[in-house]
Amino acid sequence: MNFSKTAIMRPVSTIMLMLIIVVLGVISFTRLPIDLYPKMELPYAMVMIQYPNAAPTEIENLVTKPVEQQIATVENIKGLYSYSMEGNSLVLCEFENGTDMNFANLDMREKVAMISDYLPENAAEPMILTMDPTMMPISQLYVAGDLPLVELNKLVEDEVIPAIERSEGVAAASTFGGTEKEISVKFNQERLAGYGLTLSDISRMLAAENVSLPSG
Repeated sequence: MNFSKTAIMRPVSTIMLMLIIVVLGVISFTRLPIDLYPKMELPYAMVMIQYPNAAPTEIENLVTKPVEQQIATVENIKGLYSYSMEGNSLVLCEFENGTDMNFANLDMREKVAMISDYLPENAAEPMILTMDPTMMPISQLYVAGDLPLVELNKLVEDEVIPAIERSEGVAAASTFGGTEKEISVKFNQERLAGYGLTLSDISRMLAAENVSLPSG
C-alpha cells in the first residue's frame, strides 16, 4: 500500500525508475552471450591407444588390460569401461561428480606413463582426452548437386573446404560421405589358370608395385 501511494505521489520518479529498469533490461538482453555448447566439465576421460594390425584378443591382453589395471588406481573413479577393437584400444573412465578433471587427467597420464615401456613396440603413444562438448562440430553443411559423386566430392575437398577454413573464427573443417575414385581390376579366371596364377598372387603383386617412394 505504501509503495502504491509513493508511486502515485511521485509520478516523475516512478516513470524514471521504470525507464531505467527497461533500458538496463534491453542492454543486458542484447549483450547476453549465447552458446550452443556452453562451457561445462563432464566427469569423463578416455585413454586411446593404436596398435596397428593387431587382433582384438591381442589388443585386449597386451594393451587394454594393463591400462585398465593402472587406471583403476586413479582417485574418484566411479566406473571403468574398455573397448578392444582391431588396431585400437579404448578405456573410458567415469569420475565422481565434482572431480577436478585437470588433476584427474594429470593423474591418468602419470599412471599410463608407468607402463608405456611395457606396451608392444608397435603400439602408438597413448592419448588421454577429457570429454568436452565444445569439441563437437558447431555447424554442418550438406552439399548436393547434379554432378557425379566423385566429382562432387573432389569439388568439396578442393574448393569448399579451403574456403571454409579461411573464414574467420573457423578452427577446422572436415568432410565425410561422398565417393572416392578407385580402380577396379577384373580377371579372367581361365587365363589366370593357364599362367598358373591365383588371385592371391595377383593381389601380392599389386601390393608390391603400388607404393610411393621418394626419387632423386
